[in-house]
Amino acid sequence: MRLIVPVSAAAVLVAIVVAIPTAQQQQPTGAYSQRQADAGRTAYEVSCAGCHGPDLTGSSDAPALIGPNFTGAWGGRPINELFRHIMETMPPQAPGSLGEEMTLNVLAYIIQRAGGAAGSQDLTIKTTTTVNAAASSRGGGPGSMAI
Repeated sequence: MRLIVPVSAAAVLVAIVVAIPTAQQQQPTGAYSQRQADAGRTAYEVSCAGCHGPDLTGSSDAPALIGPNFTGAWGGRPINELFRHIMETMPPQAPGSLGEEMTLNVLAYIIQRAGGAAGSQDLTIKTTTTVNAAASSRGGGPGSMAI
């Protein structure tokens, strides 16, 4: 019986020592990559800001992409659902003309502006994380704003 206690204590100690470096080496878990957000900012400025505003707060022509109205409409819904909506309706004069990659980049920029952290993987059309969950992976990047 005496031998079991030291062996158990040693096993716990080994598990802790192994877990600490692993926890410190984890990759960021954001829903998008920084590369996507950077490309999305440029695309947003060229293709979206004219209607949605340079600060994503909307205008008389287009709804805000941050704030309580946006959160109420999209916060609890999956990112891929918002992606499909944008592809089917934006920009109004040529829906889908940004293409899949650029639309994903714009979504990454919107999430970044909402305060979501960048991760190590790109946002994809299969991403099912909700908009709120992606925005709550706090990054505090440049120009971050709460949605």
